[in-house]
Amino acid sequence: MQPSNWQILVLKPTPAFLTFLSTQFNDAKIPEYRMLQTDNTAYVFPHQNSEEEFLDEIEAKYVNMFRHEIKRWLGEGQIAKDINASFLDFLCCFKFEVHTHLVLMEESLLDGNQMICIKPRTAMMKLIQDKLSSLNYGDDLVTQQEITQWQENGTVIVKNLPSVYDLRPFLRLQYYNLYETEMLRMCSDVTEIWPEVESYQMFCRYFVVEYHSQLLHLV
Repeated sequence: MQPSNWQILVLKPTPAFLTFLSTQFNDAKIPEYRMLQTDNTAYVFPHQNSEEEFLDEIEAKYVNMFRHEIKRWLGEGQIAKDINASFLDFLCCFKFEVHTHLVLMEESLLDGNQMICIKPRTAMMKLIQDKLSSLNYGDDLVTQQEITQWQENGTVIVKNLPSVYDLRPFLRLQYYNLYETEMLRMCSDVTEIWPEVESYQMFCRYFVVEYHSQLLHLV
């Protein structure tokens, strides 16, 4: 997989975000925390050379992201109010999930306004470790840090779907291509450890699929 010129930031609200909303917007209907844990907003950023540079880029644009998150969860009417929030507040209100492996299924990235994220399940990680051990590759070929990175920095598929109900038909049609893409990302040099994935059900056993209906461009 070729390195991308872009990276995706997914904002996952924390309990502090609910506290912030209830403090800043007393008359608003605050959503339940569980509602904030699905279909998180994803933002497109130019790829940075270091974590420090990326954090600087986030700080430069955090107000726009904060305003969008408030508008998304409380409605258009609430955003007219000025936001009394610092970058530290923003850091407390959201957990960052960064993805650098992008597969484009639209004519250009700017045409994409939705995305699908594919991540390996624990069952896949255990299978990889067991197969490496059985083939005498050594215990240090894949470190725990690499496993964590594989699970957190999943492959992003930039693909617009008419509705969330079209997600499963798309996955049933493309599951094997998605499987190969993920395995190439993780284990391109040891293809002999790849498990057999002969059905959509087997794909679901080994991979988590997350759908994000909002992919916003901050470039």
